[in-house]
Amino acid sequence: MGALFDAAGFLNLTIPPTPYFCTVVMSRRILSLPSNRLANVAEYFGVPQYAAHRAGDDARVAGEVALHLLSAAGLDWFDALPDALQIAPGHLDTDRNIGTKRITEFSDHTTSLRRQYPRF
Repeated sequence: MGALFDAAGFLNLTIPPTPYFCTVVMSRRILSLPSNRLANVAEYFGVPQYAAHRAGDDARVAGEVALHLLSAAGLDWFDALPDALQIAPGHLDTDRNIGTKRITEFSDHTTSLRRQYPRF
């Protein structure tokens, strides 16, 4: 999502408000792996990887991993994630990228701005 945010900023493109869930945050809540990097979680689930760090393949792998994570959590769809895993969805739009994070009694997801403007 960070790369999409930066690229859109560089190209002066508009991003519609888009909620999302990060597979790293999801896997930390669902699995007990030494590393929750996309490649490691993909390997754990047997998701083939052909061109790591290439947008198309990374998106395909992340999508497949997300579906496996939902299944591993006993869920049918992403709408159940916030309550089941106590995580708040990330929010991406033209002006900001607020990442997915754990929900705690001390967190205010709306103020956890990771980066307000593109790095370009």
